[in-house]
Amino acid sequence: SEGDKLWCVFDADQNKNENIQKAIKMAGKKVEIILSNPCFELWLLLHFAYWESRLSNNDVLQKLEKYIPGYSKTKDVFADILNNRESAIRNAKKLNRYHLDNGVELISVDSNPSTQVFKIVEHILELETAKSS
Repeated sequence: SEGDKLWCVFDADQNKNENIQKAIKMAGKKVEIILSNPCFELWLLLHFAYWESRLSNNDVLQKLEKYIPGYSKTKDVFADILNNRESAIRNAKKLNRYHLDNGVELISVDSNPSTQVFKIVEHILELETAKSS
């Protein structure tokens, strides 16, 4: 339908720029590419803190453990992060500005740390607002 959107969400951690560029080209204009660099858990971490320095997957998981003890990929953390959603969106946008100000392509391995997950969250929030009005 008119409002349908297709998103491709992936991590930069094991990818190379050539793979990322290939995904962008294959996606064309119909699919929105959402990259988390180095991993999705950065989005969770940004609910609690902001970092500009490069992070490995292990760095992200170690830092996240301080805020969500016992974190695992299968643990439901929605309740742990919900109240900090606006902070995460602000932090993700701030990281985007930081990289863009430094001439770094956001959808690339060079944009570590960064995540575009906030775009999906904002889209869902817009849909909820439109539904309730």
